[in-house]
Amino acid sequence: MTPGQAYRTLRSEWKENLIIKDPIVPPFIVRKKEELRLWISNHVSVDVADFLFWFSVENYLGLVMWLLLFFVFVRLEFGIVFFICSVFFFIFYNLGSRNKGEMSAYSVFNRGAKALPGQLTAAQFEAELLHKY
Repeated sequence: MTPGQAYRTLRSEWKENLIIKDPIVPPFIVRKKEELRLWISNHVSVDVADFLFWFSVENYLGLVMWLLLFFVFVRLEFGIVFFICSVFFFIFYNLGSRNKGEMSAYSVFNRGAKALPGQLTAAQFEAELLHKY
């Protein structure tokens, strides 16, 4: 096998591994998680148990980290500043982005203020009120 063939083989294997989106979780962890879910659902309502298992571990760790930092900033008497900055960060982090050519639901952000198909415009609303079909 030449170095070029080895490179192409490794590259294709690497691409195949990137296609897997679900992390491989050991069966022991899956079994323990189901046991915990069953125990919690026996002690609280099913809705609460579903809510608790709706979040991922990363979300819980992020929440714990935020709470720890919040309490540190409260001790430093900058709790409100940290909270307000956190709110702004959360807002801007979740804004998202549009693909090229995709229109916004708000016509003021589209080129030429184009409305989405089927969207009720002020001119259409006025025409309907005044029966100007």
